[in-house]
Order: sequence, then C-alpha cells, then structure tokens
Amino acid sequence: MSTNLPDEKYLKDRIFSMLKPGIDNAVKGKDLADALNTDLRTIQRIIQKMRIEDGIPIAASCKTSNPGYYLISDMFELHEYYNALYHRAIMILYALSRCKKISLNELFAQLKLKLENHNAMDQRTP
Repeated sequence: MSTNLPDEKYLKDRIFSMLKPGIDNAVKGKDLADALNTDLRTIQRIIQKMRIEDGIPIAASCKTSNPGYYLISDMFELHEYYNALYHRAIMILYALSRCKKISLNELFAQLKLKLENHNAMDQRTP
C-alpha cells in the first residue's frame, strides 16, 4: 500500500509538466521545489514514485553543465540511466555484503531465496 504525500497527484502532474525531454533540458530539483512551493526532499520522493509506480522515465544528471531531472528522450539516455541504476544497485549490494561479512555470491543466494518467497506469497494473494 502506498502512502500519499499531501497533494501528491497535483505535484506529480506539475512536475511532469515542468520536465522536458533530453539531458540538455534538465531542471534542477531546487527549481522544481521553489516553483511548487515545497522542499527538495518532497520533490525527490515524488519523482521516485513517478519512476516506480507510474513508470515514467525520469533521469537525473549531475555530470553536465545543466544538472537536474529530465525525461529520457532517446536510447542513449535510456542506456545511461540503466547503467547508473545498475551501478547504484551493485554498490548498495556490495555495502550490504560487507556489513553482513559475506561475499556478494552469498548475498545473491540469500536475496534469491527472499525473492522466491516473496513471489510465492504474491501469487497466493487474490
């Protein structure tokens, strides 16, 4: 179950209307927050929900002269976005394996079991 932020639909609609396709049209999170009279963390949460719940291809760039959020507009940007997500996921899993003092392979085996159990429970839910 999703917890809705105040005026979440409004914020999603407004953010979507403010984002433009392509990395060259990136909009800073602070600019979005200022325009919508909210804080940066709320913008980040809403964008994350838009990515996960709504499947909107929103990327973020901090390596360009115009950092910020933008709608993915071509296969190159999509590939870059995939690579960034993959790298972030691996780094998180590596940190977790170090905390648990186990190898990445052992962690992957544990995660596989948890995912299989989770999927089995999902299939039983009406």
